[in-house]
Amino acid sequence: MTPSSSAAPTTTIYAPPTPANVPTGWQVYSGPHFTIAYPPDWSYKTNSPPTGSTGMSVTLKGPGGDQITVQELYGFSDSQVRDSCRPNPNGPPMKLGGIPMTYEVVEGVYRDWQFFNSQHDSYNLTVLDGNQPQATQALHDQILATFRPDDPTPGCSQ
Repeated sequence: MTPSSSAAPTTTIYAPPTPANVPTGWQVYSGPHFTIAYPPDWSYKTNSPPTGSTGMSVTLKGPGGDQITVQELYGFSDSQVRDSCRPNPNGPPMKLGGIPMTYEVVEGVYRDWQFFNSQHDSYNLTVLDGNQPQATQALHDQILATFRPDDPTPGCSQ
C-alpha cells in the first residue's frame, strides 16, 4: 500500500526512542522515528522508500547473510489505516517488543510484522528466515524485540 497524498493527522513530536532489552555490546541504529539494536558483528544499510512513498527503510545484515528490514512509511489517510487495521485472517495482533502488531508468514519463509501508530505512520519489520534453524530465528526475534518507534501509540483499535 502506498500512502495517500491527502492531509495527514496532526503530528506530535516525540523524543527519540530508547530500544528495549539491548544485550551488552550490541549496536543501536537510531533513525528519524525508530531505533533497533543488533549484534556487534552485524551492519546496516539505509534505503530510499519505494517510488511514490514517503519514508525510509533500514536493512540489518548479519555475517552469515541474515537480513532484517524495517520499513517506515508516512502519510497514510484515515481510510488507508482503517483498511490496514481490519482483522487479520492470520489471527489477532501479537506483541513484538510489547507493541501490538499484525503478523503473517508469507510463502512459508518471510515473517512480517506491521504496526500503524497514532500518527498514521506504518512500520513493517520483515525477515527471511522461515527455513532457518530455530537458533537463527531466536536471534532474529531478539533483535526484533528491541524495535521502538518514536510514537508507540497504536493507530489500530486492538
